[in-house]
Amino acid sequence: LLPYVRQRFCCSGAALAAVRFRRFVPEERRFVTPHHEHGAFAILAVGLQDPQALTGGFFVQGSGRAFLDRRFVPLGRGDLCAFQHDLHHGVEVQEGSRSELLFFFKDSVQSVAK
Repeated sequence: LLPYVRQRFCCSGAALAAVRFRRFVPEERRFVTPHHEHGAFAILAVGLQDPQALTGGFFVQGSGRAFLDRRFVPLGRGDLCAFQHDLHHGVEVQEGSRSELLFFFKDSVQSVAK
């Protein structure tokens, strides 16, 4: 993944900073409000289940106007969505369950160490 991030975002010094597993199930979390990833340079979100297992999921939103321009990005098992820190995005699982792996990259090894 690191060579892809370096090439895709034109950053030869990009370095992996963290990896997180997140799940969205009825008994727990169902929603992550729209936000920007200010603590990372680039993020890769990897879907871990079939898109038919849920309604909703990862979305991007062009403005702060709730719901008016929200677009869901269907991520199947193994599908990847790569984006930079300034993308307004969130998660809303309306039905079913969702699991994902998130890879957070910084622009240099020095940034990771901070």
